[in-house]
Formats: sequence, C-alpha cells, structure tokens
Amino acid sequence: MLTASGANLQIANDEGRTALIAAAMHGDSKICNLLLARGAYRFHRDQNGKTALEYANEEGLPEVVALLSAR
Repeated sequence: MLTASGANLQIANDEGRTALIAAAMHGDSKICNLLLARGAYRFHRDQNGKTALEYANEEGLPEVVALLSAR
C-alpha cells in the first residue's frame, strides 16, 4: 500500500538499511520484486558497506540473489 501511494523507497534506518536490504536479508523475494518494480535502488550500501545482493549471497538465498542479479 505504501509503495502504491508513492512512499520513498530509498529511506534507510539507523543502520543505513533500506526496505530492499531488509527484504533481501529475510529472503522475501516477493517483496524484493515489488520494491524493485517500484524503483528501489538496488546498489544502495548500508553502514557496513553491503548491498541487498551481498546480504542475500551471505545468507544463501538463491532466489533473492537471482532476482537482484537479473536487474
């Protein structure tokens, strides 16, 4: 609902993590796909210097890795 109403997808928490990074860390490919379709920036780095793709790789989440790598 928030993405449909134009919510800023680039907002990050205190650790520099965006909604895309959080979804990737939890292996939620449906949310990752929705966020990417709505314009989430996949190259954003958090305070640890990591992207959503890097977290998905670390967590061993092949579906999310494939999704983030394909775009």
